[in-house]
Amino acid sequence: DEANEFAEEIYNAAQSVDEKLTVLDAMVMMDDAEELALKILKTESDPRLQMHAIQILGVMDATEELGELYNTMPDKNVRMAVLEALSIADDSDTLVTILESEKDPQLRSTAVQMLAINGSPEASDYLVDMYPGASRDEKKDIIHSMLVLDDADALLALMKQEEDPQLKREMLQMLSVMGSEEIDDALFELLEKEQ
Repeated sequence: DEANEFAEEIYNAAQSVDEKLTVLDAMVMMDDAEELALKILKTESDPRLQMHAIQILGVMDATEELGELYNTMPDKNVRMAVLEALSIADDSDTLVTILESEKDPQLRSTAVQMLAINGSPEASDYLVDMYPGASRDEKKDIIHSMLVLDDADALLALMKQEEDPQLKREMLQMLSVMGSEEIDDALFELLEKEQ
């Protein structure tokens, strides 16, 4: 508690952004500093310091707090930083929750990418389920996410149901990069059916 109080005093007395960033960095090594980082995040007006506090909270695995704050942050870049922090903290559940309610296409795209980077076993399943109702841009994000997730089977399943020739072509390119003997056999079989 004394260390947190001392860190807060130093932060409040800091004369420059660099000094404040240094104090934020030091919080990673402190016990129970999440509350102080959250306080700074809520009261700080400089987006750079807000984003750095978010990164620190991600490293601290304060994902529940970040998830609750996501909708209260008006700055889109700050919200993107929350999505990145959630991915770093391996919190796929909160990323999925955000995806289910977020309307902004750019933030949705970032959430899909962060879910793929997170690489949880449930990410592929969620993205495959999301695919049929997704916009064209989101479908592209999901296709690229399957490459990141290295889930050729899921991508092949999506390709079999996709009717858009351009999206199918993108999937085929991804599958050829991911190539395995099983995937090659499945692709040849698919091509023979279409002839």
